[in-house]
Amino acid sequence: MDIWAFFAFVASLKATPRSGWNIQFPPGSPFQSRHVPESESVGDHSYGLITLAMLLADQLGVDRLKFMVMAVFHDLGESVPPGDVVVYHVPPEEQARLRAEKGVREDAAIEAICHTLGTEGAQYLAVWKEYHAQTSQEARLIKELDLLEVAHQAVRYFMQGHVLNPHDFFDNVRVGISHPVIRELFVRLEEEVRIEEVRRK
Repeated sequence: MDIWAFFAFVASLKATPRSGWNIQFPPGSPFQSRHVPESESVGDHSYGLITLAMLLADQLGVDRLKFMVMAVFHDLGESVPPGDVVVYHVPPEEQARLRAEKGVREDAAIEAICHTLGTEGAQYLAVWKEYHAQTSQEARLIKELDLLEVAHQAVRYFMQGHVLNPHDFFDNVRVGISHPVIRELFVRLEEEVRIEEVRRK
């Protein structure tokens, strides 16, 4: 096991920007363009998700350690170039191809990353594959928490006055979450935005 070789991938996430916060959408797009100077990194986002996993594991009825490990690995494949690739702003006919390419790249990256852990890497690779294939309750709930964490960050940026429309994120989150505990937390974010929108009028 080479701890520092593995940690080099983890550390690189701190310098990998989350590209979805700065996008210029073309005219006629249903989305509002976004501009968030010095926006979060993939490492920032991952830390938020890991924290949510730690705090909510019992309420969600899942094993806390496995849940947190899954959160650690969920975006670790973005530690290698090209990093965080957003595809929903490209034409629909391109999205499927780009998502498939992203999946292949991240599979290969995670295998290489887990290889640095020697024989112990196999258990982490199995957790990643479970998440990627969405074959367990933990995997599906991490995906829901991933959406929730993004919604929370969108609200924070909106409250800080950055150029973005939180409802662009809410529509996607609303479709993607179903667990009542997670949905209740999301509803609180929606209410926070409604109150702020009324205040700004």
